[in-house]
Parts: sequence; structure tokens; C-alpha cells
Amino acid sequence: MKYVTHIQDPDINTTGAALKGIIRVPFKTLVSAFGQPLLTLSGGARWKIRFETVKLPSKEKEHIVALISNRLTPRGTLPEDNEEWLVNAYDARALAMVHDALKPHMSTTMAN
Repeated sequence: MKYVTHIQDPDINTTGAALKGIIRVPFKTLVSAFGQPLLTLSGGARWKIRFETVKLPSKEKEHIVALISNRLTPRGTLPEDNEEWLVNAYDARALAMVHDALKPHMSTTMAN
């Protein structure tokens, strides 16, 4: 599966994306999969991801955008301590795409 993040394309638009689900994964797994997050003024972390898929039967390229961000946590909690993340998107398929993109990174970061 092909995807780019805010690191390769800072213009990925996630404005208006709605909650599609919650993932439970360590911060370092997200960093391994998607690179360093964008940090918010309130001390949060977020990743913007644009997945590329192919529409069948037309074989046209389609882009599905996801935003991963930390849940509201007590003040002073670092993103690195968080293991519960919100997945916002326009398309419900984004949640499954996030899961698929994380799979190759789960065993390597969970053991560290």
C-alpha cells in the first residue's frame, strides 16, 4: 500500500475529517510507520496520511486521507506516553488502511 505523510506533503488537508475509530498502539510504532508527528501547541501529536488506492473496475487512482491524533489526556502527559489514538477521516476505509500500514511495524517496535 502506498502512502505519504505530512513529512513528504505538508499540504495534506484533513479539515473537517470525522472520527472513524480509535487505535491502541505505542507512540514509537506510529513514529516507525509514519515518521515524526506534527506537534500541537497543547502538547499533542498528530500525523496526516494520504493513502493511494485503485478504484475498481476503472483502475483510477483514489486518495484516502487520515488524521491520527492523541486523545485528550491530562495536562502534562507527553505524546510518547499515549497508547490510544483517534483516527479521523472522510472515508471509513481509512481506519483499515491505518491498521494495515501499522502491521509491519508492530512486531519490531513492540519488542523494543
